[in-house]
Amino acid sequence: MAPASSVVVALALVLLYFAPINISAAGLRRQPPRQKLPQKLRFGRNGEFKILQVADMHFADGKKTPCLDVLPSQVHGCSDLNTSAFIRRMIEAEKPNFIVFTGDNIFGFDATDSAKSMDAAFAPAIAAGIPWAAVLGNHDQEGTLSREGVMKHIVGLKHTLSQFNPSEAHIIDGFGNYNLEVDGVEGSGLANKSVLNLYFLDSGDYSTVPAIPGYGWIKPSQQLWFQRTSAKLRKAYMSPPQAQKSSAPGLVYFHIPLPEFASFDASNFTGVRQEGISSATVNSGFFTTMVEAGDVKAVFTGHDHLNDFCGQLTGIQLCYAGGFGYHAYGKAGWSRRARVVVASLEKTEKGGWGAVKSIKTWKRLDDKHLTAIDGQVLWSKNSAGVRVRAKIHCRNPLDRTVMPCFTASPLHILIVLLLFLCFYAPIAQSVPDNSESIRLPSDRFTIADENEGVCARFTKPASCPVSCFRTEPVCGVDGVTYWCGCADALCAGTRVAKVGFCEVGNGGSASFPGQALLLVHIVWLILLGFSVLCGLF
Repeated sequence: MAPASSVVVALALVLLYFAPINISAAGLRRQPPRQKLPQKLRFGRNGEFKILQVADMHFADGKKTPCLDVLPSQVHGCSDLNTSAFIRRMIEAEKPNFIVFTGDNIFGFDATDSAKSMDAAFAPAIAAGIPWAAVLGNHDQEGTLSREGVMKHIVGLKHTLSQFNPSEAHIIDGFGNYNLEVDGVEGSGLANKSVLNLYFLDSGDYSTVPAIPGYGWIKPSQQLWFQRTSAKLRKAYMSPPQAQKSSAPGLVYFHIPLPEFASFDASNFTGVRQEGISSATVNSGFFTTMVEAGDVKAVFTGHDHLNDFCGQLTGIQLCYAGGFGYHAYGKAGWSRRARVVVASLEKTEKGGWGAVKSIKTWKRLDDKHLTAIDGQVLWSKNSAGVRVRAKIHCRNPLDRTVMPCFTASPLHILIVLLLFLCFYAPIAQSVPDNSESIRLPSDRFTIADENEGVCARFTKPASCPVSCFRTEPVCGVDGVTYWCGCADALCAGTRVAKVGFCEVGNGGSASFPGQALLLVHIVWLILLGFSVLCGLF
């Protein structure tokens, strides 16, 4: 029995040793080859990096899921497949380098199988082989997968650069907090530096604090991670080799808008606002955190489907994408839309590519022509966020028509100040009056009897004539208004009759009244200022 047992044991060991190798080899042969993606995102050889933002797909069960809020003529046959077709049209038209899905990618309540819904929702991006990333909204976890489970599934899909959470952050709220770096053009001096930084955060779903109702918010642990990541990227960008003078621009993506999105009205944003700002009921301070970091140039969110505007606040552009999905609420006759963002590099003196020069954006509508609207410059290295006149348009708050935006640059403001100083000084000199018809009122006007000895406490200045920054007009007995007060009158050797302007025609000898001359200067200065601001010269 012993020899037989030894043979059986030896045979069993041999089979166990070789079996895993055979099974694994068979499994490898059955798996389809995966497309190899670059380890890092990179600007193209044309010096551009284009991002397509897709917000609020609300995907469910594909063909069986009907469209919401469309025209009666669009109802028949409209489904989730219209959302997929829109993504494919956008990919074909814009050929983006990267796609960002900013939450509510699926509508969990209506999804029979959350995993299958996500597979179908992201399928157009996966089929195109384009790198993509996603964050979670407030509806993704309402199906058959938890919030953690949804993010884990996304991370496992093809061609995604999404991450579950940063490996260096041991304790952090939410799922899907991460950053991606976009390197310069291959072969350029900044080929190994991140010239554009992308931040992704989980803005939560609903408040977990009983005393605070409403939606979730970005927590302190996430903000701490953002601060540390931003500081680390800034240090790397400003260190050798190819040390830069300032941090690389950053873009931030999450789902639920910040309370600061409510800071705008129709006069200071580009786009439309057709519903309220559905932010958290508390302000977590994340906007201030981004301002302090200094590198964030724009924030992109979804959540409010009928808002698609961009507005600048404290140097940061706050932007909606507008509703994309056909199973999401919308407005019949108001086209679904997507936002495109393009970062462009500057040309170096040697003809190569340098740092980011500008960041621009526009939206495309899902209509017959994929109409592009609301093109604007979000940030420019040279103007530090000042809008470029004649390329940017505002909407008239009265009739919503598009009109040019005229904004003053620092140079315009400096010119106006210099002109003001040049032409204000002559006005402050004493000018006699002799008109009989013009009188400018003064709130400090009193009769001569009430001002007897009004300049008694003043002595003649050591040097004449005098000049003053603020006018204190007094009227001399010679009928001349002395704009620098008693000192001015004493320099002229004239006794003061009263405080305030002289009544016109009471003894002056000049050929033109001082008050009329003041009016002429004021009107001329106003016209000159408007001409400078509007770029008429």
